[in-house]
Amino acid sequence: MPAPELVLQIGHGNEIYAVAFAPDGRTLAAGGSEPSVRIWDANTGELRRILAQNPTTALAFAPDGGVLACAGEGEVTLWEPRSGKRQATLTGHCGSVPALAFSPDGKLLACASEGQWFGHEMMCAKGGEVQLWDVAAARRRQVLGKSRTQKLALTWSPDGKVLAVGSSDNAVRLWDLSTGQPQRKVLRHKELRTIAFSADGRTLASGGEDGVRLWDVQTMKLRGTLRADEITSVVFAPAGGQLAAGGRTALLLYDLATGKRLAVLEKGASDTGVSSIAFSPDGSTLARGSNRFLGPGSLKLWDLRARKLKKLIAGSDPHGIAALAFSPDGASLFTAGGIHEHLGDVRRWDAATGALKDILTQTKYPVGSLTRSADGTVLAAPVGAELHSWDADTARRKRAVTLDECFALAPDGRSLAVADDEGVIRLVDLETGKVQRSFKRQANVMAFAPVGRCLAVGSGRGLSLWDAERAEMQWQTGSPAFDVFPGLAFSPGGRFLAANTIRWKGTHGQDRVRVWETATGNELHAFDVDDAPESIAFSPDEGILAVATSLEEDAEAYKEERPRAEVQLWDTRSWRLRHRLGCRSEEVKNLTFSPDGKLLAATHGDPTATLWDPRRGTVLHTLEDAAGVITCLAFAPDGKKLAAGNHDGWVTVWQAATARLLATLRILPPANLVAASKEWITFTPEGYYAASPGATKFIRWREGDRVLPARAYAATFRRPHRVARSLHLRRDGTP
Repeated sequence: MPAPELVLQIGHGNEIYAVAFAPDGRTLAAGGSEPSVRIWDANTGELRRILAQNPTTALAFAPDGGVLACAGEGEVTLWEPRSGKRQATLTGHCGSVPALAFSPDGKLLACASEGQWFGHEMMCAKGGEVQLWDVAAARRRQVLGKSRTQKLALTWSPDGKVLAVGSSDNAVRLWDLSTGQPQRKVLRHKELRTIAFSADGRTLASGGEDGVRLWDVQTMKLRGTLRADEITSVVFAPAGGQLAAGGRTALLLYDLATGKRLAVLEKGASDTGVSSIAFSPDGSTLARGSNRFLGPGSLKLWDLRARKLKKLIAGSDPHGIAALAFSPDGASLFTAGGIHEHLGDVRRWDAATGALKDILTQTKYPVGSLTRSADGTVLAAPVGAELHSWDADTARRKRAVTLDECFALAPDGRSLAVADDEGVIRLVDLETGKVQRSFKRQANVMAFAPVGRCLAVGSGRGLSLWDAERAEMQWQTGSPAFDVFPGLAFSPGGRFLAANTIRWKGTHGQDRVRVWETATGNELHAFDVDDAPESIAFSPDEGILAVATSLEEDAEAYKEERPRAEVQLWDTRSWRLRHRLGCRSEEVKNLTFSPDGKLLAATHGDPTATLWDPRRGTVLHTLEDAAGVITCLAFAPDGKKLAAGNHDGWVTVWQAATARLLATLRILPPANLVAASKEWITFTPEGYYAASPGATKFIRWREGDRVLPARAYAATFRRPHRVARSLHLRRDGTP
């Protein structure tokens, strides 16, 4: 028997776009805007498994339950749901795939694509279409309905001979699969969103602006209309007789024989609308997913015989990690983040054991950044309208300072430069809170040099360098003026200063990266970029300047699948471009060099991060986070470990040289949104864990198809020393 697997019982953190029952009636899959699909036990409401999947737009189980198809942006992934193994990825779809449907015999999978547009031009040569795939061979067999209209909905007739396709032109076309041609007559429904065949194949339902329309398939004539408000999901009961419809404001149940509304199962506000519904195979249960924007998505299971809610699988507000930083000795790992619009905090973790040491500060709003002084001794974070700071070794709190426009932390961490909206920059002592000196200068971005007392100030008037100790300007850029935006970076030795700038010609602006010699103010190099750089970083030896930027997008770029973002690596000795590291992702952020300069890491706004060899310009490793979008990175001071935070409250710690996962730290959901959660768990890939006392209620073990309570394997796997052993690396970086 395979080893038991740890499964944390945490609900969906955001909108749910799709739900699907497996043929066994007990397995329920749900996915949405999060980069994962959760598989639930519909009887107990317990989470069985999480599949690492890009944001999900549609789900479908094969008729025998052996395959789960998950659709997203440009691709469909086939999973074996019992083992959680990825079977195949079906690529080549243009844009989002909003609908999936297996043929009744399970041999074919129909996938609808919306296409992508650049202005009025289709970005993909394929456009909106329906692709038919051979499931066993994972091979595209046929393409239907290729056109400029988005394909929004699919449903097979029960005999598998007809495929109905709903499109953005508000038309439903019935395709005869024996000929590969659509029937001449087209069904129309304003603001069409969803379609479904009845169990006997005689009726087709379409959902749209005015409710549900019922069509006679043989005559292609309208039988009747079930009035409702903006229907987005419709499904027939497996045995016939009833139809469920979900929309912007309600979940409804109808009697097909009479057309009467049997029940209003739910009625709610427009921001909590019903996004997807599914009948259990025996027709006794109706599952629905919610569509709460920027909030946790819930699953509800309705008992249709009693017409009452039998189980609520509540969502969980994700505690996002926005920033990470190690202490100078590597003993502590600091995290900053919070729950959207509710709570924020800065936490200190024991980097050797994975245990949560303390919560340094709490606030009503998420904490979005952490700033470390150049010598690493002081850590600062904006908390509401104040800046809080701590000694990085002892976590002793320093004086809070009121913030306005922007700030910069001095290299020794003893003082802080703060700019206000009246054009005054003040230098504040962090121990006493007293203003040491001030001078007049407008600023929208500032940075201290890593050595000395030089302060760079950027604004709409250009860039200037100041001696902060004396409040004297050392130099400033001349005309014509340009704006300086966030993206100001000194090289580690203070020799160079790079800035993200834009020069305006009327309403048109040209983004440009400029580099100056700090001592003289001489501009050494400048180059244009397609878009404002997401990140700028110098290598530790100052020999490389790395700049991450998105590339200009056009229809041809999409058709030819060109890189959509890149990292440019410049040699600071010759100012020649060494390498262009292209990425298919839309963004590259958080450029971070390892302390020895041998590795360069970056995030991509998805569940991956890339590790490059900056000297050769080659990809070494791709880190994949099974839990969510990676938002931040931090190398340990010795460079042996790399920590990655994500938007769902997870921090993964990796061996930097090999990209081997060492452990995962998880902030567990709070009981309410009044105080920050003190519950946590840290676990290894093998399942050994250390946790707070209250973490037990979140822990379950999956053993085959069974989900067991925490106590079943606590004696075997609750081993803090095994977690510490996994996090410990020798001097050579090996376990």
